[in-house]
Amino acid sequence: MKEQKELLRTNKYKIMQMQFILLLAVLLFSRNMNGQMNFSNLDANGSFPKIEINTDNTTLFAKIGENTKPWLHWNEVPKSIESGNGRSTFKMTVYNNDGIANRTFEISYTIPYGQNNADPSAYIKATYIYRDKRPNKVLEEHFKLIQ
Repeated sequence: MKEQKELLRTNKYKIMQMQFILLLAVLLFSRNMNGQMNFSNLDANGSFPKIEINTDNTTLFAKIGENTKPWLHWNEVPKSIESGNGRSTFKMTVYNNDGIANRTFEISYTIPYGQNNADPSAYIKATYIYRDKRPNKVLEEHFKLIQ
């Protein structure tokens, strides 16, 4: 009888631990999903200094002279494509076409959970297909979450 009570107490403790971990993961995930997330380029000389992802839109910033200003804006956000190995990954592909080039932007970000010393990160692959004789260009930039 005493062993059963001890086993029951141990099981309750394990269930409470799992519920706490699950609650913590949900809170961390919802903190990132319900608010604005700003990512800063790891390369200070990169083409895109910043990405801003809100609940329903994404803004890509560019350096104009010495200033960082919003450049392109899309009324969509990366969608969840994968969750596993302690990470949630979100991706989207968006386009911008003008008289200079057809531009394709593959934007993704990853939110780790349950991992110490692991911050959310983002990645952009930009493909420019110029309308004139310039060669096509592919840019790849890596970002970290601005706290």
